[in-house]
Amino acid sequence: MVYDNVVFDVDGVLSDSLGPHYQFCLDLAGKLGIELPERTPKEIADNPMDNLLRRAGFPEGIIPVALEHYKKLFGNYRVRLFEGVPRMLFNLVGYKDSLNIVSSNRFCNVERVVGDFFPLFSRILTLDTHDSKGAALREIKDSAGGSVVYVGDTLEDHMAACESGIPFIRISYGWGIDGEEGMFPVASSVGELQRLLLEEE
Repeated sequence: MVYDNVVFDVDGVLSDSLGPHYQFCLDLAGKLGIELPERTPKEIADNPMDNLLRRAGFPEGIIPVALEHYKKLFGNYRVRLFEGVPRMLFNLVGYKDSLNIVSSNRFCNVERVVGDFFPLFSRILTLDTHDSKGAALREIKDSAGGSVVYVGDTLEDHMAACESGIPFIRISYGWGIDGEEGMFPVASSVGELQRLLLEEE
């Protein structure tokens, strides 16, 4: 099926942000004098950010402090778009009614990462505007003039899509997701995602 409107998650879908988040955790642990267990970036991947901090090994009592540091400091970490994302976005603009973003990150971080491609998106809904991805997706679904699909890479993304009654495409090159094979279409690269969204042979 060709969808009229596409909604993207950002971290792990448009942007290669897991490495910078992992480094932030290591740096913050050093700053706070906390020894974290040895874990790989994929092992701490989760959202929202408080869950990622827990998986990284930060004590529960430190999470609020760590979140404040994240708000103030994460802007210093460079996050790049995955290779091929700019071309894909430009290709989709001519074929879709709208491109949108629903992210559990903060608007300032999303804006910084999306950069020059910001004007390509009709709506950018973040943690600053909505308590949940499900609520943001419902808002887009209710206002969209046609079919909507959500592109994400985590279990939270899949659950939000299901909750909103929106089809889901899984990104396997991102932060990772649990789920049985065949539950949803899977894109293992940006090129494959574009083919799914445009139904290219």
